[in-house]
Formats: sequence, structure tokens, C-alpha cells
Amino acid sequence: QDKIEGSEAKVGSTQDGRENMTFLAVCPDKRHFISVSDKKNIFVFGVKGEVIPSESSPTKTKIPQAPTSCMFQKQPVGGKYRLWISCWGEETNKAASIYAYDFDPQNPGKELSKSFSLEGKHSTAVTDLSCFEDGKHLVSTGDDGKVIFWTLKQGEYEPQEIDMRGKGEKAKTDCKYKCCKISPTSDEFIVGDDDGKIWVCTFISESEVEVWGSMRGHKEGFAGQVNCLSFLNEGCFV
Repeated sequence: QDKIEGSEAKVGSTQDGRENMTFLAVCPDKRHFISVSDKKNIFVFGVKGEVIPSESSPTKTKIPQAPTSCMFQKQPVGGKYRLWISCWGEETNKAASIYAYDFDPQNPGKELSKSFSLEGKHSTAVTDLSCFEDGKHLVSTGDDGKVIFWTLKQGEYEPQEIDMRGKGEKAKTDCKYKCCKISPTSDEFIVGDDDGKIWVCTFISESEVEVWGSMRGHKEGFAGQVNCLSFLNEGCFV
């Protein structure tokens, strides 16, 4: 509702060079947004682009690994919004991880506190993640050829690797999954791979996910890899 014309926010630079903002996420309160940098820092901004609390002293939260994507959970938890960040793990010689941080819109200048670390299931980069609105289920994709369905049970997220062979189809053995998106109106979610396919999946129960098959609109191979997905018109179009 606020129109921003030509506003520019700066958070300075690090000692060893420029700090590039690689990912952005808008808080569901519509009053804040965050950026994640290639220096593994999270910065908080107001809706008009102002750095919180100031350009000379920005709120900065350090993450353990380099980021690959980020998103806010739509529903608040205890008045706070949960920020999910997927990461690239190779530079630390560790498996790639997913981290969750709690953001308090009533106290945006406070350093974000880590609430979850999901580790050990993706051996290389976690390319994307998407969160169901209930906050109890997540989907993550990886360059390791895995799609993981995470379920919150007794305070911990339990992983389940999804068999991506659809009905009458066979997924490539060397396939890399680049992105995922959960439908805003149903229990369906979609996954994009590096071979130009979009896979359609349905969350059946706490322990069951069904892969219905794939659809193709892009070229086969690297030239047609699907790097981003979005639902339009209340989930009717992709």
C-alpha cells in the first residue's frame, strides 16, 4: 500500500569488499523485509527502505552457511514470524542445512534468534524450500537429487525423502531439483528439475506424499532447467 519511488537502502560494505544482497523476503506484517547477503548476514529493513535501526548500525544476524533461498512463514508463532533460509554447504565441508530464525515485528532492531537447524539430509546445496501455512510441514529441494518432506513432531522436524517417480514415469537418476512451491489453496506442491520438468505432488498424510507425474513446458536438458516456480490465480495456474 506504500509506494516507494527511487528509495535506496545502504548497509555499507565489509572490510574485504562489497557485500551483495542475494535474497529478499517480505515479512507478512507488510511493514518489514529482510535481505540475506553473500557474506552470510541477515539485515532488516522497514517498508520504505530504511535500515533498522540505522545505516551506521544495522541489525545484523550471522548465518553459518552461504544462503541459497529464503522465505517467511505466513502464520506467526507466538507473535513472531519465522524466517526460513536454505544454504549451500560445500564451502564448509559439511552437508547443506536449513535454518529458521524468529523475527519479532514489535522489536525489529533485535538480533534474530535461531529456532531450528535442519541438517544432514542434503549432501550438496539446498536449492529451494517452501513452507505450508500451518508451519508444520516443509518441502526442500537439492542439487543432490533429493526432495525432502519435513514434518514437525514433538518439537523437531522429521525428514522423509520423496520418491520422485510419478505414475508411469521414471525420474532421471542424476536429476537435480532446483525449486519448489506449495499451492496457496490446496495440499499440492510442485517441484522443478534441471531437465525442464515440473513435478506435481500431493500431501496425503503425515507420512505419505504422492507424486502424480510431471509436465513439461521447457526444453530438455540444462537449457530448460526450471529455476523458479509460482502459483497464479489462487493455484489455478503455474
